[in-house]
Parts: sequence; C-alpha cells; structure tokens
Amino acid sequence: MFHCARSKADSKETDSKLKSNNAAAGKQTKKATKDPNEPKRPAGAFFVFMRLVINNLFLGTLFYMMKTE
Repeated sequence: MFHCARSKADSKETDSKLKSNNAAAGKQTKKATKDPNEPKRPAGAFFVFMRLVINNLFLGTLFYMMKTE
C-alpha cells in the first residue's frame, strides 16, 4: 500500500487537532434530569372530559354529604 509522506508540521497539527477534539469530547455537560411522571404528550379530549366529570361527581357528593349532616 502506498502512503504519502507527511511533514512533521502536518503531523503535529493533526495531533493537536485530535487532542483538542478528544478533550472537548471528554467534557461532560450537565443535563436537566427528566421527570419520569411528566406526560409524553398532552391529554386527549376524552381524558380531559373524564377529569371534569370525575371532579364534578366528587364535589357533588361532597356537598351532598355536608348538607345531610
């Protein structure tokens, strides 16, 4: 196989570029931790509707129980 000859300046420049790239790759940046309970996408219309219905039922029974006591 034929290899082209490099000058010492070229090889030093290449070595310094590789070292700087490796040093930059070795640095770790802090990422914000993801919340595992965070929803992946917004709630659908059915789930929004059911949340309203369940809340109204709960509040309705709560007020009913307070009136009967």
